[in-house]
Amino acid sequence: MITSSQEYQEFLAGIAETAPSVLKMRIPTYEPVYEIDLNTRRISPPPFIGVEGDHEAEYIYFQVDRYFDGLDLSNAIGLVVFKNAKGEEYYQIIPYYDIYSIEGKIIFPWIVQAPAALYGGQVSFSVKFF
Repeated sequence: MITSSQEYQEFLAGIAETAPSVLKMRIPTYEPVYEIDLNTRRISPPPFIGVEGDHEAEYIYFQVDRYFDGLDLSNAIGLVVFKNAKGEEYYQIIPYYDIYSIEGKIIFPWIVQAPAALYGGQVSFSVKFF
């Protein structure tokens, strides 16, 4: 599908209206936090993201450098873009950032929603900031 420049700008403006909150999170000690390396564009992925049919049953936590190429990513809108097992593509806005727990890092959750777990199988995802 081809999106016009105007449609894309309107889409981004709509997302920007829901800027993430900044807060200090209390992550359960048994929950792993997966590293995102902005230089190599690699994510340490979780072994699974949920059970078929789940909706908001899993929180997956990620950690990323707060500053990249002179930009403070805590001022950016973050998206988790994913394809479910049938190849259907969706996105979720990152709802909030923790910039207080680890100096120079951002920790954020991906709250896995139903479209990611509609079907059993592999889910691919990426994280984007703008």
